[in-house]
Amino acid sequence: MKEKTTEPDESPLAQLRVGLLMLIYKQTLTEKEYDVIGRQTFQYSVVSNRHSYAGELERVLDELKLTAELLSGVGEKHNGKHKVHEPEELISYYNGVFLDAVHQAKDKLMRLIDYLAAEDGPRKRPFDEAKKVGVSSIRKKHGVILKESGIDELVGDWEENDKAIGVALRKRTKHHHFLSQLQLTDDYQKLRMSRTMLKPTTLEQLNEDGKKRMVELGEKSFKKYRDDVVAKVDTCIEKIEVSLDAIAEKLITYYKVPTDPAELAQIGVEYMDFLSSLNIKNETNISKLQSEVKDQVINTTSSMIQEMSDEVVSVYLAGSAARGEFIPGTSDLNLYIITHGYTRIFDSSHLPVTMYVISEKDLYDDKHKKDRFILWSDGVLMHGKKQEFGSKEFPKPGTMLTMLLNRGAIEKMEAWQKEIEALKDPDRLTLRLYSLKVARTMMDYAFGVAMSNKPFYSASRKKKIAHIKEVFPMDRQILIVEQIYYGGRIKHNDLKMLVEAGLNGMRRTFPRMEIIETEVLAGR
Repeated sequence: MKEKTTEPDESPLAQLRVGLLMLIYKQTLTEKEYDVIGRQTFQYSVVSNRHSYAGELERVLDELKLTAELLSGVGEKHNGKHKVHEPEELISYYNGVFLDAVHQAKDKLMRLIDYLAAEDGPRKRPFDEAKKVGVSSIRKKHGVILKESGIDELVGDWEENDKAIGVALRKRTKHHHFLSQLQLTDDYQKLRMSRTMLKPTTLEQLNEDGKKRMVELGEKSFKKYRDDVVAKVDTCIEKIEVSLDAIAEKLITYYKVPTDPAELAQIGVEYMDFLSSLNIKNETNISKLQSEVKDQVINTTSSMIQEMSDEVVSVYLAGSAARGEFIPGTSDLNLYIITHGYTRIFDSSHLPVTMYVISEKDLYDDKHKKDRFILWSDGVLMHGKKQEFGSKEFPKPGTMLTMLLNRGAIEKMEAWQKEIEALKDPDRLTLRLYSLKVARTMMDYAFGVAMSNKPFYSASRKKKIAHIKEVFPMDRQILIVEQIYYGGRIKHNDLKMLVEAGLNGMRRTFPRMEIIETEVLAGR
């Protein structure tokens, strides 16, 4: 068994924080579909807050140490904007800050325990974070877990008692809510008396011996007062650090928080792979044009440029031909002609080429956002001006991108259903053309649903089918659609049944995605 290793200067509290951070990434990997649309489940919120409170504990511990350093360095008065502060006043101030920070540490620790003890799994309502937490309330709420994890006794260090942390907490309560005891020590009072006696108005009343004794009293009282405060603060910090590390070790063990470098690295790699999967790559290139389609693309493009003359701004080829995936008899050519003036779409699979003629002004309108996405993600410039599309304007792979690409799919299928129902003894070519329309639409829609469940995008048909099968391995319908797309024949009645099945699936899933889209756009 490989020995577990950690950095030598990494405290258990730091290990706990790092482990909880990696659990956030692990949680993200289990709910990728929510992450890409900027939504968080209640469980993600709980996991995130666990890490946040561990980080807060580290922050407060650092502030306690900084305050101790400031305390030990006090030696001169401070000429402030509003008042000249004597050194003992600075010590008293820093001491009060320190006591407040100790109370912060207690509050953050109790909240961390509260979040760790929260049940895992899906939630129907948010985690109910208490307005106030204390040792007694945490024991009452999570007593069994405290005993099972072995931290019940350790948590007792954070009650107001006669131990170092408990004393600081008790002093903070008095300092914050009642008469403060910080300036009532004997040394502080002697120091203040020395300051008073050494003022010009009273100094003249003292002889040389009296003056000397007052100076000595002030110096001795100040040193003793400061050293006593610093010693108590240092002791308290030591106890706090020991307590937090001991509790952190128990929590790491009990909740199986990952701390092994190899395990942490694996989570990091998986998370980075997830981020990489969200990158939409344009896989088209003019060099990928296959010989059987290259001349047709070039000739069609040249013909359109010649016919439309000065109207043409840009010509893009999109789809399988530009990806090197063109299948004769299955694939068609998709040409986008961007013009100075007018828009007209020739969308018909009866033509060997599907042309989209769009004015440059209309191209950047909201109604052509899908076309912009296709050109950005799956288009190659054949002629003219390169259109500038910003990746930030398009959704990440997930529900929002599915809605952008598949809006209107149900209406298309319903229209084709009527046409297919009306066919009378259709020939093989007619059935092939209609079955391709249906297969492409069903394939794109099924990929969208799969993308909503497991974010990933590719314009490649092969990769789309592979992703659908990965997300829905038992989906027999996609196997039929795949066979049709790659040349499989289908009878008229079977095509009608396939369309009906496809529509039923769309009508069942589309409204759910519409609800998510509405909530996301509303910022919920």
